[in-house]
Amino acid sequence: MKPEKPILFVWDFHGVLEKDNELAVHGVTNLVLGEFGYEERASIDDIHKMYGLPWGEYFRLLVPGIEEEPVGEMVRRCRELGRPAARRHCKPRDHALETLRKISEGGHANILVSNTAQDDLRFFMDIVGVTPFIDGAIGIGKKTTSKADIIEDHAAKKSYHKIVVIGDTEKDVEAGLTNGATTYLFDPKDDRRQTKAHHVITDLRKVLRELDT
Repeated sequence: MKPEKPILFVWDFHGVLEKDNELAVHGVTNLVLGEFGYEERASIDDIHKMYGLPWGEYFRLLVPGIEEEPVGEMVRRCRELGRPAARRHCKPRDHALETLRKISEGGHANILVSNTAQDDLRFFMDIVGVTPFIDGAIGIGKKTTSKADIIEDHAAKKSYHKIVVIGDTEKDVEAGLTNGATTYLFDPKDDRRQTKAHHVITDLRKVLRELDT
């Protein structure tokens, strides 16, 4: 039986429900640098620091003074190589599927709000197997709409008992706080970052406590 007032769980995707895409990005970035004749190479630490930036920014940071014309060509090549690489590397985060399933089976809602472009987001969702448990997926891409606005618009469509936001950056936390949500910072490496989040977790199953409150 569905609850009278369900809970809205709002998830970031990359780095939260998915893992190891940065390995795909690392391999593709260095392959393309070599193909275009550049000696520079990104370390995995470089990728972690730049992760979430547009691919063109990777090359501008890694090759100081690079011209814009090759940057555009290199980004197009990255996109050609990116999906096959993602298929090899991307996996669901530990306990992601069981957590989403329990929320969904309880009659609550899971939505994704990601900085990824919409088509790419659907592709990644299918790879890691979360699609059956997701009630809505919004890829922001190059749109100017903020995560906070998207959460507000979605929450207004239905009467929810509460909103729970789970992400791995402080921007995700702030988007949740703007909407009066209970916020979770997912920190799988247990870096103990400073945050305004209500909870910091290393295990996604910890969000299931919200089903009992």
